[in-house]
Amino acid sequence: MNVLSINPGSYTVKSKLIRSEDEQILKEDYRYGVKGEQVVDAVRDLLAQEWEYSIDRIGIRVVQGGQHHRNPEVVSANLLADLRDLIPLDPEHLPTALAVIETIQEIKPETPLIAIFDTQFHQTLPDAAAIYAIGVDEPERYRRLGFHGLAYQYVSKEYFRVTQRLVPGSRLIALHLGGGASACAIYEGKSIDTTMGLTPLEGLVMSTRSGDVDPGLVLQLIREGRSCDEVSALLNQKSGLLGLAGFSADINDLEPAADSGNEKAKLALQVYHHRCRRYLGAMLAVLGGCDAVLLSGGLVKDSATFRAKLFQGLEGLGFQLDAERNQQTSSKEATRISTEQSAVEIWMMPAEEELEMAREVSAMTLASE
Repeated sequence: MNVLSINPGSYTVKSKLIRSEDEQILKEDYRYGVKGEQVVDAVRDLLAQEWEYSIDRIGIRVVQGGQHHRNPEVVSANLLADLRDLIPLDPEHLPTALAVIETIQEIKPETPLIAIFDTQFHQTLPDAAAIYAIGVDEPERYRRLGFHGLAYQYVSKEYFRVTQRLVPGSRLIALHLGGGASACAIYEGKSIDTTMGLTPLEGLVMSTRSGDVDPGLVLQLIREGRSCDEVSALLNQKSGLLGLAGFSADINDLEPAADSGNEKAKLALQVYHHRCRRYLGAMLAVLGGCDAVLLSGGLVKDSATFRAKLFQGLEGLGFQLDAERNQQTSSKEATRISTEQSAVEIWMMPAEEELEMAREVSAMTLASE
């Protein structure tokens, strides 16, 4: 069975046609720097191409499915209606995902289309990590969902495959740093805490998202006359690295600018690193120790300097980066970048979300036969 995995990200759309029997990639397409309608055009262009191989199933990554849609499911009218209602919780991703789904249904109406939710991996969060301390009758309605689940699911499996380590008793911290960014504490292969919450806005500083802010600040912004939509746009689209630097959210722009004396770029990177290190320590405490840190995502992949600064001064906590290994990472293979003496291993991992999606589609298909 050939599964076409379509993965619309914050600033990318990645697509891979994967033969499920041996996980061979038959065709792939990658578009960077696209957003909104550009993503839809890219998918339309992809599906309009001549295909050497059959497409038996299509899987699409859906970031936000709310409390009731977390496991893979065939796209239906009811699901689409529910996703439209959830747009206020994720205005950055859901409108694009819905438009992509409509495009797929228009061009490939005969091909089964399965939604794969980024929140699935975090269903194992304990109540203590998932419930907000707010005084409402049903706090479960606002339960923290967590995101980047496909990335975490893949990198944790890949770590066990590459190292041949045993899952029982294992303690991993995963950091996925791309356009969106989050951290996850993984005990025995299962998520027990993560930085994103009910929405992908919580937690780490991101490319254009603020991450954690004092809820009182949100109230103050509204008191000053901004509408809810304006505050949402500010925190989702105009904050983070872009908001602090003022000219770019791209690490390839920010690092040279900071090195050249741009104080805003320097501050943006300092704030970003500080938040990452704060949550690295928090996940370490939640786990009570750590076997390995798994790094993934475009931002951390592109810069050895960024990775070095991330772990600078953390030797006392068991993190020892190997300078030479850190310069020789691979975008295709898991690479250990810590020293042999490091108490905690540090790995740079490709996050093959499209392969994990294909696995989920295949498992769902087999279960229904």
